[in-house]
Amino acid sequence: LYRFSRKEIWKATRNFSSENYLGSGSAGLVHKGVLPSGQLVAIKHIDKEKKADTFFQEVESLSKVRHPNLVSLLGYCQSFEGYYLVYEFCANGNLWQWLFGDRPPLTWEERLNIALGSARGLFFLHTNVGGAIIHRDVKPTNILLNDNMEAKLSDFGLSKFITMEESHVFTEVKGTSGYLDPEYMSRGQLTLASDIYSFGIVLLQLVSGRKPIDFNLQHRYSLVRAAQRVAERGSDIHKFADPLMDRKFSAAAALKIVEIAVFCTAQSSNDRPTIKEINETLEAAVETSKAGYVSRSFSSLLDLHKRFSLFQEPQDSSRTHSSPSRTTLPLPPNRVLPR
Repeated sequence: LYRFSRKEIWKATRNFSSENYLGSGSAGLVHKGVLPSGQLVAIKHIDKEKKADTFFQEVESLSKVRHPNLVSLLGYCQSFEGYYLVYEFCANGNLWQWLFGDRPPLTWEERLNIALGSARGLFFLHTNVGGAIIHRDVKPTNILLNDNMEAKLSDFGLSKFITMEESHVFTEVKGTSGYLDPEYMSRGQLTLASDIYSFGIVLLQLVSGRKPIDFNLQHRYSLVRAAQRVAERGSDIHKFADPLMDRKFSAAAALKIVEIAVFCTAQSSNDRPTIKEINETLEAAVETSKAGYVSRSFSSLLDLHKRFSLFQEPQDSSRTHSSPSRTTLPLPPNRVLPR
Protein backbone atom coordinates (compact mmCIF):
# COMPACT_ATOMS: atom_id res chain seq x y z
CA LEU A 1 0.00 0.00 0.00
CA TYR A 2 1.13 3.51 -0.78
CA ARG A 3 1.70 5.75 2.22
CA PHE A 4 0.41 9.22 1.44
CA SER A 5 1.83 12.32 3.05
CA ARG A 6 -0.37 14.82 4.85
CA LYS A 7 0.36 17.32 2.06
CA GLU A 8 -0.82 14.89 -0.63
CA ILE A 9 -4.07 14.27 1.23
CA TRP A 10 -4.77 17.98 1.65
CA LYS A 11 -3.99 18.71 -1.98
CA ALA A 12 -6.16 15.86 -3.25
CA THR A 13 -9.20 17.06 -1.28
CA ARG A 14 -8.51 20.79 -1.76
CA ASN A 15 -8.07 21.14 2.00
CA PHE A 16 -11.18 19.02 2.58
CA SER A 17 -13.37 21.45 0.71
CA SER A 18 -17.09 21.26 1.46
CA GLU A 19 -17.62 20.79 -2.28
CA ASN A 20 -15.72 17.51 -2.03
CA TYR A 21 -17.74 16.18 0.92
CA LEU A 22 -19.33 12.81 0.19
CA GLY A 23 -20.83 11.81 3.52
CA SER A 24 -20.07 10.43 6.95
CA GLY A 25 -19.89 6.97 8.44
CA SER A 26 -19.41 5.46 11.87
CA ALA A 27 -15.65 6.05 11.67
CA GLY A 28 -15.53 9.55 10.20
CA LEU A 29 -16.06 11.89 7.26
CA VAL A 30 -15.50 10.95 3.62
CA HIS A 31 -14.36 13.38 0.91
CA LYS A 32 -13.72 13.02 -2.79
CA GLY A 33 -10.16 13.58 -3.90
CA VAL A 34 -8.14 13.80 -7.10
CA LEU A 35 -4.63 12.38 -7.30
CA PRO A 36 -1.93 14.03 -9.47
CA SER A 37 -2.58 11.34 -12.09
CA GLY A 38 -6.18 12.54 -12.35
CA GLN A 39 -7.57 9.44 -10.63
CA LEU A 40 -10.63 10.06 -8.47
CA VAL A 41 -10.49 8.65 -4.95
CA ALA A 42 -12.54 8.63 -1.76
CA ILE A 43 -10.65 9.67 1.37
CA LYS A 44 -11.94 8.73 4.81
CA HIS A 45 -10.76 10.78 7.80
CA ILE A 46 -10.66 8.66 10.95
CA ASP A 47 -10.43 10.10 14.46
CA LYS A 48 -7.21 8.56 15.72
CA GLU A 49 -8.21 9.03 19.35
CA LYS A 50 -11.60 7.30 19.12
CA LYS A 51 -11.41 5.03 16.07
CA ALA A 52 -7.76 4.00 15.75
CA ASP A 53 -8.75 0.33 15.89
CA THR A 54 -10.99 0.87 12.86
CA PHE A 55 -8.10 2.32 10.87
CA PHE A 56 -5.72 -0.53 11.60
CA GLN A 57 -8.40 -3.17 10.99
CA GLU A 58 -9.25 -1.73 7.57
CA VAL A 59 -5.59 -1.57 6.57
CA GLU A 60 -5.01 -5.14 7.76
CA SER A 61 -8.09 -6.53 6.02
CA LEU A 62 -7.98 -4.73 2.68
CA SER A 63 -4.22 -4.95 2.24
CA LYS A 64 -4.56 -8.74 2.11
CA VAL A 65 -7.46 -9.11 -0.31
CA ARG A 66 -8.25 -7.95 -3.84
CA HIS A 67 -11.47 -8.70 -5.68
CA PRO A 68 -13.65 -6.86 -8.23
CA ASN A 69 -16.53 -6.82 -5.74
CA LEU A 70 -14.51 -5.44 -2.82
CA VAL A 71 -13.65 -1.76 -2.67
CA SER A 72 -9.91 -1.28 -3.25
CA LEU A 73 -7.77 0.39 -0.61
CA LEU A 74 -5.14 2.39 -2.50
CA GLY A 75 -3.22 3.78 0.44
CA TYR A 76 -3.26 5.44 3.84
CA CYS A 77 -1.87 8.36 5.80
CA GLN A 78 -0.95 8.73 9.45
CA SER A 79 -0.50 12.29 10.69
CA PHE A 80 -0.76 14.16 13.97
CA GLU A 81 -4.22 15.37 12.92
CA GLY A 82 -5.68 11.96 12.25
CA TYR A 83 -5.63 8.84 10.14
CA TYR A 84 -6.73 8.71 6.51
CA LEU A 85 -7.70 5.87 4.20
CA VAL A 86 -7.63 6.33 0.42
CA TYR A 87 -10.03 4.16 -1.60
CA GLU A 88 -11.05 3.79 -5.21
CA PHE A 89 -13.90 6.18 -5.98
CA CYS A 90 -17.35 4.67 -6.56
CA ALA A 91 -19.25 7.23 -8.61
CA ASN A 92 -22.76 5.98 -7.85
CA GLY A 93 -22.62 6.13 -4.08
CA ASN A 94 -24.09 3.36 -1.97
CA LEU A 95 -27.07 1.05 -2.23
CA TRP A 96 -28.98 2.80 0.57
CA GLN A 97 -29.05 6.01 -1.47
CA TRP A 98 -30.64 4.14 -4.39
CA LEU A 99 -33.20 2.29 -2.30
CA PHE A 100 -34.22 5.06 0.09
CA GLY A 101 -32.64 8.29 -1.17
CA ASP A 102 -33.37 10.57 -4.10
CA ARG A 103 -31.80 8.36 -6.80
CA PRO A 104 -33.91 6.96 -9.67
CA PRO A 105 -35.57 3.58 -8.99
CA LEU A 106 -33.33 0.59 -9.57
CA THR A 107 -34.40 -1.74 -12.36
CA TRP A 108 -34.87 -5.43 -11.63
CA GLU A 109 -31.75 -6.26 -13.63
CA GLU A 110 -29.72 -3.77 -11.58
CA ARG A 111 -31.03 -5.26 -8.33
CA LEU A 112 -30.10 -8.76 -9.45
CA ASN A 113 -26.61 -7.70 -10.49
CA ILE A 114 -26.06 -5.84 -7.22
CA ALA A 115 -27.19 -8.90 -5.26
CA LEU A 116 -24.92 -11.22 -7.22
CA GLY A 117 -21.93 -8.88 -7.11
CA SER A 118 -22.26 -8.43 -3.35
CA ALA A 119 -22.59 -12.20 -2.89
CA ARG A 120 -19.44 -12.79 -4.94
CA GLY A 121 -17.53 -10.33 -2.79
CA LEU A 122 -18.78 -12.03 0.36
CA PHE A 123 -17.92 -15.45 -1.08
CA PHE A 124 -14.34 -14.28 -1.64
CA LEU A 125 -14.09 -13.10 1.98
CA HIS A 126 -15.56 -16.28 3.43
CA THR A 127 -13.30 -18.56 1.36
CA ASN A 128 -10.10 -16.51 1.54
CA VAL A 129 -7.14 -18.91 1.45
CA GLY A 130 -5.30 -16.93 4.11
CA GLY A 131 -8.20 -17.31 6.52
CA ALA A 132 -11.85 -16.42 6.29
CA ILE A 133 -12.89 -12.82 6.87
CA ILE A 134 -16.18 -12.04 8.59
CA HIS A 135 -17.29 -8.62 7.39
CA ARG A 136 -19.52 -8.05 10.43
CA ASP A 137 -21.45 -5.08 9.05
CA VAL A 138 -23.09 -6.07 5.75
CA LYS A 139 -25.78 -3.49 4.92
CA PRO A 140 -26.83 -1.22 2.03
CA THR A 141 -24.65 1.73 3.10
CA ASN A 142 -21.61 -0.57 2.92
CA ILE A 143 -22.38 -1.72 -0.62
CA LEU A 144 -20.86 0.85 -2.98
CA LEU A 145 -21.70 1.16 -6.67
CA ASN A 146 -19.20 2.19 -9.32
CA ASP A 147 -19.96 3.99 -12.58
CA ASN A 148 -21.13 0.69 -14.11
CA MET A 149 -23.43 0.00 -11.12
CA GLU A 150 -21.20 -2.89 -10.06
CA ALA A 151 -21.42 -3.67 -6.34
CA LYS A 152 -18.39 -3.43 -4.07
CA LEU A 153 -18.42 -4.32 -0.38
CA SER A 154 -16.81 -1.62 1.74
CA ASP A 155 -16.07 -0.58 5.34
CA PHE A 156 -14.01 -3.34 6.91
CA GLY A 157 -13.48 -1.54 10.21
CA LEU A 158 -15.38 -4.20 12.15
CA SER A 159 -14.17 -7.24 10.19
CA LYS A 160 -12.63 -10.27 11.87
CA PHE A 161 -10.23 -12.92 10.62
CA ILE A 162 -10.79 -16.55 11.55
CA THR A 163 -8.46 -19.41 10.72
CA MET A 164 -9.52 -22.48 8.78
CA GLU A 165 -9.60 -24.39 12.08
CA GLU A 166 -11.95 -21.90 13.78
CA SER A 167 -15.72 -21.90 13.40
CA HIS A 168 -16.37 -18.76 15.43
CA VAL A 169 -14.89 -16.07 17.63
CA PHE A 170 -16.31 -14.56 20.78
CA THR A 171 -16.30 -10.79 20.59
CA GLU A 172 -18.11 -7.65 21.67
CA VAL A 173 -21.34 -7.29 19.74
CA LYS A 174 -20.99 -4.61 17.08
CA GLY A 175 -22.89 -3.88 13.90
CA THR A 176 -26.10 -2.20 12.81
CA SER A 177 -29.55 -2.72 14.29
CA GLY A 178 -31.85 -4.51 11.88
CA TYR A 179 -28.97 -6.41 10.29
CA LEU A 180 -27.46 -8.07 13.36
CA ASP A 181 -27.54 -11.84 13.64
CA PRO A 182 -29.80 -12.61 16.66
CA GLU A 183 -27.56 -15.52 17.68
CA TYR A 184 -24.54 -13.23 17.66
CA MET A 185 -26.44 -10.65 19.71
CA SER A 186 -27.47 -13.16 22.37
CA ARG A 187 -24.20 -15.11 22.66
CA GLY A 188 -21.49 -12.80 21.38
CA GLN A 189 -20.47 -15.66 19.08
CA LEU A 190 -19.48 -14.32 15.66
CA THR A 191 -19.53 -16.75 12.72
CA LEU A 192 -19.61 -16.66 8.93
CA ALA A 193 -23.34 -17.23 9.30
CA SER A 194 -23.58 -13.83 11.01
CA ASP A 195 -22.75 -12.24 7.65
CA ILE A 196 -25.30 -14.54 5.99
CA TYR A 197 -28.07 -13.19 8.22
CA SER A 198 -27.15 -9.59 7.37
CA PHE A 199 -26.95 -10.37 3.67
CA GLY A 200 -30.36 -12.03 3.82
CA ILE A 201 -31.80 -8.73 5.01
CA VAL A 202 -30.09 -6.93 2.11
CA LEU A 203 -31.58 -9.42 -0.37
CA LEU A 204 -35.06 -8.76 1.02
CA GLN A 205 -34.48 -5.02 0.71
CA LEU A 206 -33.42 -5.35 -2.91
CA VAL A 207 -36.67 -7.15 -3.70
CA SER A 208 -39.00 -5.09 -1.51
CA GLY A 209 -37.42 -1.64 -1.25
CA ARG A 210 -38.27 -1.64 2.48
CA LYS A 211 -36.32 -1.07 5.67
CA PRO A 212 -35.70 -3.98 8.08
CA ILE A 213 -37.89 -2.45 10.77
CA ASP A 214 -40.21 0.50 10.33
CA PHE A 215 -41.59 2.22 13.43
CA ASN A 216 -43.25 4.97 11.39
CA LEU A 217 -46.11 2.71 10.37
CA GLN A 218 -49.16 2.29 12.58
CA HIS A 219 -47.84 -1.10 13.65
CA ARG A 220 -44.19 -2.10 14.01
CA TYR A 221 -43.22 -3.59 10.65
CA SER A 222 -40.71 -6.44 10.37
CA LEU A 223 -39.32 -7.16 6.92
CA VAL A 224 -38.29 -10.68 7.91
CA ARG A 225 -41.78 -11.57 9.14
CA ALA A 226 -43.33 -10.21 5.96
CA ALA A 227 -40.92 -12.28 3.87
CA GLN A 228 -41.70 -15.40 5.88
CA ARG A 229 -45.37 -14.99 5.05
CA VAL A 230 -44.56 -14.65 1.35
CA ALA A 231 -42.40 -17.79 1.36
CA GLU A 232 -44.57 -19.89 3.66
CA ARG A 233 -48.07 -19.04 2.51
CA GLY A 234 -47.39 -18.24 -1.12
CA SER A 235 -48.52 -14.64 -0.78
CA ASP A 236 -48.50 -12.54 -3.92
CA ILE A 237 -44.88 -11.61 -4.59
CA HIS A 238 -46.10 -8.49 -6.40
CA LYS A 239 -47.47 -7.11 -3.13
CA PHE A 240 -44.12 -7.65 -1.42
CA ALA A 241 -41.97 -6.34 -4.28
CA ASP A 242 -40.87 -2.72 -4.49
CA PRO A 243 -43.73 -0.79 -6.17
CA LEU A 244 -41.12 1.45 -7.81
CA MET A 245 -40.32 -1.45 -10.15
CA ASP A 246 -43.87 -1.11 -11.51
CA ARG A 247 -44.18 -4.92 -11.75
CA LYS A 248 -41.35 -5.04 -14.31
CA PHE A 249 -39.52 -8.00 -12.85
CA SER A 250 -39.42 -11.78 -12.88
CA ALA A 251 -41.88 -12.96 -10.24
CA ALA A 252 -40.37 -16.47 -10.26
CA ALA A 253 -36.85 -15.18 -9.68
CA ALA A 254 -38.00 -12.70 -7.03
CA LEU A 255 -39.84 -15.41 -5.11
CA LYS A 256 -36.79 -17.67 -5.11
CA ILE A 257 -34.64 -14.84 -3.77
CA VAL A 258 -37.16 -14.22 -1.00
CA GLU A 259 -37.13 -17.93 -0.17
CA ILE A 260 -33.34 -18.17 0.09
CA ALA A 261 -33.30 -14.89 2.07
CA VAL A 262 -35.77 -16.37 4.57
CA PHE A 263 -33.34 -19.24 5.16
CA CYS A 264 -30.51 -16.69 5.50
CA THR A 265 -32.43 -14.99 8.32
CA ALA A 266 -33.20 -18.17 10.28
CA GLN A 267 -32.78 -17.70 14.02
CA SER A 268 -30.28 -20.56 14.24
CA SER A 269 -27.03 -20.21 12.32
CA ASN A 270 -27.13 -23.95 11.60
CA ASP A 271 -30.25 -23.43 9.47
CA ARG A 272 -28.67 -20.84 7.19
CA PRO A 273 -27.18 -21.56 3.75
CA THR A 274 -23.54 -20.92 2.95
CA ILE A 275 -22.52 -18.05 0.71
CA LYS A 276 -21.70 -20.63 -2.00
CA GLU A 277 -25.30 -21.85 -1.97
CA ILE A 278 -26.58 -18.28 -2.07
CA ASN A 279 -24.35 -17.53 -5.07
CA GLU A 280 -25.73 -20.51 -6.95
CA THR A 281 -29.31 -19.42 -6.27
CA LEU A 282 -28.62 -15.86 -7.42
CA GLU A 283 -26.84 -17.03 -10.57
CA ALA A 284 -29.87 -19.16 -11.38
CA ALA A 285 -32.14 -16.18 -10.68
CA VAL A 286 -30.21 -14.10 -13.21
CA GLU A 287 -30.52 -16.94 -15.73
CA THR A 288 -34.26 -17.14 -15.13
CA SER A 289 -34.79 -13.41 -15.55
CA LYS A 290 -32.78 -13.29 -18.77
CA ALA A 291 -34.57 -16.30 -20.22
CA GLY A 292 -38.00 -14.96 -19.33
CA TYR A 293 -39.15 -18.32 -18.05
CA VAL A 294 -38.47 -20.68 -15.16
CA SER A 295 -35.52 -22.67 -16.41
CA ARG A 296 -35.03 -26.34 -15.61
CA SER A 297 -32.14 -25.47 -13.32
CA PHE A 298 -34.31 -23.08 -11.36
CA SER A 299 -37.89 -24.34 -11.52
CA SER A 300 -37.66 -25.05 -7.80
CA LEU A 301 -35.08 -25.05 -5.07
CA LEU A 302 -35.84 -28.76 -5.09
CA ASP A 303 -33.89 -28.95 -8.35
CA LEU A 304 -30.85 -27.63 -6.52
CA HIS A 305 -30.97 -29.99 -3.56
CA LYS A 306 -28.05 -32.07 -4.85
CA ARG A 307 -25.87 -28.98 -4.71
CA PHE A 308 -27.60 -27.58 -1.64
CA SER A 309 -26.90 -30.01 1.18
CA LEU A 310 -29.08 -27.69 3.26
CA PHE A 311 -32.22 -28.32 1.22
CA GLN A 312 -34.01 -31.63 0.95
CA GLU A 313 -37.43 -32.71 -0.19
CA PRO A 314 -40.22 -31.92 2.28
CA GLN A 315 -41.62 -34.89 4.14
CA ASP A 316 -45.19 -33.59 4.04
CA SER A 317 -46.40 -33.66 0.44
CA SER A 318 -49.93 -32.63 1.43
CA ARG A 319 -48.95 -29.01 2.05
CA THR A 320 -50.74 -26.55 -0.22
CA HIS A 321 -50.35 -22.87 -1.01
CA SER A 322 -52.69 -20.13 -2.04
CA SER A 323 -50.77 -19.45 -5.25
CA PRO A 324 -51.19 -22.30 -7.75
CA SER A 325 -48.23 -21.20 -9.87
CA ARG A 326 -45.80 -21.26 -6.98
CA THR A 327 -43.42 -24.20 -6.68
CA THR A 328 -43.03 -25.83 -3.27
CA LEU A 329 -40.14 -24.63 -1.17
CA PRO A 330 -38.16 -27.70 -0.15
CA LEU A 331 -37.42 -27.92 3.55
CA PRO A 332 -35.07 -30.24 5.40
CA PRO A 333 -36.70 -32.95 7.52
CA ASN A 334 -38.15 -31.64 10.81
CA ARG A 335 -37.50 -28.10 9.70
CA VAL A 336 -39.99 -25.32 9.15
CA LEU A 337 -39.59 -21.81 7.91
CA PRO A 338 -38.38 -19.57 10.76
CA ARG A 339 -41.08 -17.47 12.41
